[in-house]
Amino acid sequence: MKLELKYLAAYFHYDLEVRSDDKNYTLIGISKSNVSLDHEIYLSFITNISKIKPILRPLEDLFFNMNIENESIKPFEYLEDFADTEIERMFLDIIKNQNSKFILDKIQYAPFSFISKFLEWHFDIFGLIDAGLAVDINCL
Repeated sequence: MKLELKYLAAYFHYDLEVRSDDKNYTLIGISKSNVSLDHEIYLSFITNISKIKPILRPLEDLFFNMNIENESIKPFEYLEDFADTEIERMFLDIIKNQNSKFILDKIQYAPFSFISKFLEWHFDIFGLIDAGLAVDINCL
């Protein structure tokens, strides 16, 4: 497995931070050439993506407190509170108290509303951390 644009593109709308040359940048899109502006970076169409690593949360962090917009929440409990379809409730029952590998194996069954939240919260839904292609946010 190698880091590909298709993995990064899923996070473009959500201000994903990436690590490059021991600096953190917010990945905000693609341009014709690499452009770094203070703490933001545009990737070029031809850039060597292997020079960056997205900063992501492992899926087991769903069960721990994290700060979202200056509020401490447990993502799993947040999803439980807003699960209003049978499919959403079934998915939560399946992944409850499981590890990242188990959740990643079941991610294909996640409702789109959950996938959107996982991306917004920068969860590693592609297994990039275990593949050594992303940085675990807890290790910074």
